Amino acid sequence: MIRQFLLALILASATVMIHAVGTVRGVMPLAGIWRPRIERASPPAPVMTLTRLVGGLLVLHLLEMAVWAAMFTAAGVLMLGWSTSIIVAAVQRIYTKPADGSTVAE
Repeated sequence: MIRQFLLALILASATVMIHAVGTVRGVMPLAGIWRPRIERASPPAPVMTLTRLVGGLLVLHLLEMAVWAAMFTAAGVLMLGWSTSIIVAAVQRIYTKPADGSTVAE
C-alpha cells in the first residue's frame, strides 16, 4: 500500500511539474499573453490568442495523460480492478435488502 501511495505521489508531482513548467515556459509565450502591448494599426485577434492558449494547454493535458497511461500500463490494471470491485460492492449493498428486513443506512 505504501508503494501505491508513493506511486500516486510521484504521478501527481509529475503532473503538477509538467503543467507548471509547460504553462510558464511554453503555453504563455506561445499565446503571446505576456508580450508587451504595442499600439498597432490592427490589434491581434483575441480569438487567435485564445486558440493558441487553449491549444497549448490541451497539449499539456495530453502529455500528462500519456504519463499516467504509461505508468498504469507498466504497473498493470490493479487500480482499475480495485476501483471496479469497490463499485460492484457498493451497488450490491445499495440494491440488496438485508436479511433481517431492516433498511440500509445511508
